[in-house]
Amino acid sequence: MENMDKNKNISTFRAVMRSIRMSDKKIKPLIRAIKGKNIELVISTLSVQRMKASPILLKLIRSAISTIPKTQRDLKNLNIKNLYVDQGRSYKRIFTRSQGRVNYIHKKTSHITVIISLKNHN
Repeated sequence: MENMDKNKNISTFRAVMRSIRMSDKKIKPLIRAIKGKNIELVISTLSVQRMKASPILLKLIRSAISTIPKTQRDLKNLNIKNLYVDQGRSYKRIFTRSQGRVNYIHKKTSHITVIISLKNHN
């Protein structure tokens, strides 16, 4: 019973998406544009963006919203407190060249973390 009372006062909610097959350099410009903004504005911005990372970020933000209890889920009172991308593991592929040489292709992945906070608890 004591743990349930502690969970009611949580003001930040987190979601993580790992091993996305996209370089962190391609995600960072979009993250800079939406970091610190209201959730309603972010969802409307991402739904019209034409970048490849926008549906991935939209899915992650909706996942973070789903972790919020229904009594606190008013989108007008939610902000993105922190949003960052880290470089994940890179897959190495071989690209054969002439005269028996080999070049390596590094297919990069990334990990994205979003932290959503309530406006009155910033």
